[in-house]
Amino acid sequence: SKQELENQINEETSTLKNLEIKLDRYDKSKLDLNDKESFISEIKSAVKIGDQCPICGNEIQDLGHHIDFDSIAKRQNEIKEIEANINTMKSNIAVHNSEIKFVNEKISNINIKT
Repeated sequence: SKQELENQINEETSTLKNLEIKLDRYDKSKLDLNDKESFISEIKSAVKIGDQCPICGNEIQDLGHHIDFDSIAKRQNEIKEIEANINTMKSNIAVHNSEIKFVNEKISNINIKT
């Protein structure tokens, strides 16, 4: 029914807003992760074990595990997932808006005939 479609659109719009807020928080809390990863690689090539880390100040014990690339990759995947969910919601909303438009046209045709 038209009311169900409108309710569904309202729910999807609310979900979309929440996803966009979540994505915005990620955007604000990160440098571009790809840039960060290349920046880290540059730093790693410029330092050696025993040097002081230019980021945290600790003595570098191991170049391989000093930076957590897994957490960077995890955040990249979370961002991609949120972006995919946003696109799905936008698509669903567009479909339901089209359905409502169709229902409204039917209603308007019925009103014209009566």
